[in-house]
Amino acid sequence: MKEAHRLLGEFTDDQLRQMPIMPVGSRLEQDATYINLADPQRQEFKATSGMEAQPGSLLVPKSEVDYQLWNRLRGVTDPARTGAVQGT
Repeated sequence: MKEAHRLLGEFTDDQLRQMPIMPVGSRLEQDATYINLADPQRQEFKATSGMEAQPGSLLVPKSEVDYQLWNRLRGVTDPARTGAVQGT
């Protein structure tokens, strides 16, 4: 999605392909954790009963993303938690 590419310029194309975006209108799994890439805060949340992906949202399910990539989406910068290679 072009919008995800625009919002996540710090991620490579390969990393972006690893982030499945929930289609608008799709039901979210109750008690599953998601992050909305369109939200500048990028805070994770747990879905409740009856929640659906709304227009303008870019929801990524935590269960579908590698934990290091998930940490980067959340804004974690610790290389040990994001898999980033540290320079010597």
